[in-house]
Amino acid sequence: MKILNITKYFYPNVGGIESRNLEISRHLTGKYHKVYTLTSNHTGNLKNFEIYDGIEIIRHKILFTKFNDPFYPGEIFDILKLNYDLVHVDLPDPINSVFAFFASVLKSKPLYVTYHADIEKEELEKFPANLILNAYNLILKMVLWQARKIFVTSKEYSKSSKSLKNLKFEDECTHGKLVLSPNFINAQELRFDVTNKENRKKIEEIKEKSGLNNKKIILFVGRLVPYKGAKYLIEAFKKVEEEDDDTVLIIIGSGPLKEELEDLAKGSKNIKFTWRVEDLKPYYSLCDVFVLPSVSRQEAFGIALIEAMFFGKPCITTDIDSGMKYVVDYGNAGILVKPKDASGLKNEIIKLIKDDGLRKEIGEKARKRVLEKFASRVVLEKFEKEINKLIPKT
Repeated sequence: MKILNITKYFYPNVGGIESRNLEISRHLTGKYHKVYTLTSNHTGNLKNFEIYDGIEIIRHKILFTKFNDPFYPGEIFDILKLNYDLVHVDLPDPINSVFAFFASVLKSKPLYVTYHADIEKEELEKFPANLILNAYNLILKMVLWQARKIFVTSKEYSKSSKSLKNLKFEDECTHGKLVLSPNFINAQELRFDVTNKENRKKIEEIKEKSGLNNKKIILFVGRLVPYKGAKYLIEAFKKVEEEDDDTVLIIIGSGPLKEELEDLAKGSKNIKFTWRVEDLKPYYSLCDVFVLPSVSRQEAFGIALIEAMFFGKPCITTDIDSGMKYVVDYGNAGILVKPKDASGLKNEIIKLIKDDGLRKEIGEKARKRVLEKFASRVVLEKFEKEINKLIPKT
């Protein structure tokens, strides 16, 4: 099977969508499918063509970028020239969704999409936001109508999406288009043996550098942007400090709220900011509790949650209309709190740091859930079976 994979950013870009697309493409090429990936030359100095792990990557010069959407019309010629059986596009991506639609229509090939998230008004410039959203929604209706399958990362997010809520899942009716395909982790790449001498050294160096010896450690990993809710975690942690001075909060990430959050943390000796970390595994390994306090649907899934859960860590996240409550199994494999509720968050942190048995119990359930639901092996095998259904057997 030959697949035309249209996505605005790809390897070596390492964002969440790009990482998922790369892992799926690797899996498909490993199963003797051919994957052509049309993408942007996002740095301007990458090769226009290369084969990486069996994936044929064709990059095109960007003419301009607006709202994080690069425009590179050169891919039109590849769409016309290449021979393929299926067309895939990642959403949201207004420009490429149009190209994918026409690739499917012009060559009468099935289209499938991976629907990662809606475009939220908060992500756009204020003045033209409504105009842009209305235009995108028209494009989106056209693309979703053409798509034979729509892969979504959680049922919870799709049910709260204006674009998806009226569509049915395949397991709900004969003509359902939606297919559950959650984000996933590569267990081999995340494995971290704490008995290994080098790994122990990494952990001890982090402890020594940040003064973490004999401390309970709360960890946050994510971009420092409003929807991640780090502000409420800092407010909650300051209240935790009043009851337990032997607990440290480590915030890993960067973003536009960096200075604001640093100012908010002033007066606390136990809040540590780490702006750039190449290897998160030692931090996941040594933390006692992981917190993702996101406050809006812009947090569609929370990949950091499943990474922390893989390490057997109890996680606290927020009860919003997105995939996070699915990830923690509605509180059975983690703890849910109301968004923007610093007091509720503080209470759950205190409960966990004071109860070793509870942390162990929730952490074990968390790891079990990740291995059963979010391991790459599980998700990728199902994904391949689903796209195989799109090609009639001869």
